[in-house]
Amino acid sequence: MTLLEIEEHARRRYNAVGDTNWSSAEINQLVYEASLEITRDCGIVIEKLFQSSSVVATATYAFPTEASSIKRITFGGRKLKEITMAQDDIITLENQLSTDSGTPQFYFVWDRTFHIRPVPGTIETIQIYAICNEQSLVAGSTVDIPERFHGALVNYVIKEMASKDLNAAWYDRYNARFEADKINIKASIRRQKRGDSFLIVKEESSLPYTTLGNK
Repeated sequence: MTLLEIEEHARRRYNAVGDTNWSSAEINQLVYEASLEITRDCGIVIEKLFQSSSVVATATYAFPTEASSIKRITFGGRKLKEITMAQDDIITLENQLSTDSGTPQFYFVWDRTFHIRPVPGTIETIQIYAICNEQSLVAGSTVDIPERFHGALVNYVIKEMASKDLNAAWYDRYNARFEADKINIKASIRRQKRGDSFLIVKEESSLPYTTLGNK
């Protein structure tokens, strides 16, 4: 469902179509709050791919705004290997301001920026595979929670509408539904991980690389 469809569904179920007691902006905020709670409590991981272009002679690039962590970076389609700052010192002979240019092979992360070595000598496409935070929602925003879980968002909105309306019976009913939704979502995610043989997530940092990231 779209953000607007979630609002319309909640209003119809609560018999509040056209009711000005809840603005669309307020309901969008409730959907955002529900999304934060579901991702936090149920272990939903929001994955996104971002793309930009390198800048000649520029080594430092900012994280995408939504990204909480980076899982992989490619330069011109070729994977960059993650290194530590100590390993970067080996490459640059402890000259952090090194301008040695070429085709980047490595990167390290610091303070929501990533630094690539050698410094790019050409303009190429940089792709960033990131784990992201749920973003604030306004009219027209895309809801990042998978669509099969959108019923839980509707139930959360209704319980909060009931709370504002001092409707204890409806609040209790839909609060119980939302809590049950979270249990079902967690079970669904566990089943999916088992079905994908993905119950144990392997970090690339645990793979057998040498000091400078070579296999």
